[in-house]
Amino acid sequence: MSQAHAQKAPPKPKDWKHQPESLQGKRVLVTGGTTGIGRTTALLLAGTSIDAASEDGGQTYEQFRYIVETNLLGYMDCARQAAKRMTPDKRGHIVNVGSMSAESKSAGSDVYVATKSAIRGFSRALGKRLARHHIHVSLIEPGLTGADLFEDEKSDPAHQRQLQAKYQMMTSEDIAEAILYMLVQPLRCNVVGIQVHQLLPSD
Repeated sequence: MSQAHAQKAPPKPKDWKHQPESLQGKRVLVTGGTTGIGRTTALLLAGTSIDAASEDGGQTYEQFRYIVETNLLGYMDCARQAAKRMTPDKRGHIVNVGSMSAESKSAGSDVYVATKSAIRGFSRALGKRLARHHIHVSLIEPGLTGADLFEDEKSDPAHQRQLQAKYQMMTSEDIAEAILYMLVQPLRCNVVGIQVHQLLPSD
């Protein structure tokens, strides 16, 4: 007669304690705009005494060239400038705000999707290059989030609140909190990327 023995999880060291990274005096760059997610994140981080900056994504030009220059080249240039300032300190964190469109590849937004897909690859490669300088690079890809980007009924604040009440849309504060989580991890950790979805699909 055989006996099954359940394997016990190894005990944690007695002196184990989660020690979140202090944001005091830390330089942080959050790309993504001066409104919506970028603005909300900058306001949240401003209360933690860090040196936070937000890059304006721009949304008014119709030409696809501007979309590419803003959503891709703008990110790359801001990250380059930030890395120059962070490298001497051997400390810093660059957070690129991408989009779940890089995953879903929605029809009718091919140029936008192309830029967000490129940001995914850029963030991963940049992170590997800057790691030796102790600079973290993270990418967050939100799903449907309330902002002023939409050109249909989703731009109506009242309609956005209805979707959020039905768990079909997130708020910019939701994403800002996820970004804060990335920033406070111990220096030995690197949260490379986070995808945040609304709980239920929109109508």
